[in-house]
Amino acid sequence: MADEIVFLGRHDETLDTGGTFTLPDEWRSGIADERVVYILPDRSERCLNLVPGAVMERELANIPKTADSESVDLEALKVIGEAMYRVVVDDEWRIEIPQRLREWLELADEVALVGSIRMIKIWAKSALDEMEVHEEFEKLLEVEEGVKSHG
Repeated sequence: MADEIVFLGRHDETLDTGGTFTLPDEWRSGIADERVVYILPDRSERCLNLVPGAVMERELANIPKTADSESVDLEALKVIGEAMYRVVVDDEWRIEIPQRLREWLELADEVALVGSIRMIKIWAKSALDEMEVHEEFEKLLEVEEGVKSHG
């Protein structure tokens, strides 16, 4: 069933004082069986990745088990292991973002959850909104430049 998981769209959610948000209804089937997710910082963007337990556990099972394997970057595994959290989703579909990750992302009271096919990206809502406004402004400037060069 984990192969059929697809997360699409954006949902803005409020964090409670414990750093917990409620998973949107349409995304619940993606984690319904195990009710476990993994949360870790994204490697290229200032957001968090929320990965369903079955998907992450399949990835973890593919890591060679021996420390002497030349294909294993032990330092990378240490860094990833230190930054990743296994989180149990409660009966009301609430997910707690660990304090350390909330501090790293500078989360206040709102998050933007963005579907990214096999995972969910968790952004500080204000940061994502600001980034989207900047991108729209850049697109507008490109269109304006195109009109000027053809006019």
